[in-house]
Amino acid sequence: MSFKEKVAWVMLVILVVVYGRYFYSIQGAIAAGVDVAEIPYRAAMLVTVVTVVVLAIAATIAVTIAARGDDASDERDSEIERHGDWLGGIVLYVGVLGALALAMFEAAHFCIANALLLSLVLAEIVAGVRKLTLYRRGI
Repeated sequence: MSFKEKVAWVMLVILVVVYGRYFYSIQGAIAAGVDVAEIPYRAAMLVTVVTVVVLAIAATIAVTIAARGDDASDERDSEIERHGDWLGGIVLYVGVLGALALAMFEAAHFCIANALLLSLVLAEIVAGVRKLTLYRRGI
């Protein structure tokens, strides 16, 4: 398994676990009947984003240390990164358009902020899954 593939696995796990927990807690508040204007999402969102950044940095450092100098990337890695990022970019584009539509229809700030965050998260997850698929099946 290449260095970039290990990093992709780690990032995918971090994204799914941390953001999954955030969106699950938000969904729980909505299911409980709390009005979206009253859901205290700002602090939870900030903590979640900072947690992902810190875990991503720590995990990348750990994978780099474990690689022991075997972190060279080649042309295949570059192509896989490009393909994954391209697909993730499409998902991000569609999600941002959805958030803009919410803003145009004057949706609650909660809905707009979470739509933007969800589009970012889904874009990264799609990009990560695409990269891992290409590493396993070939490009």
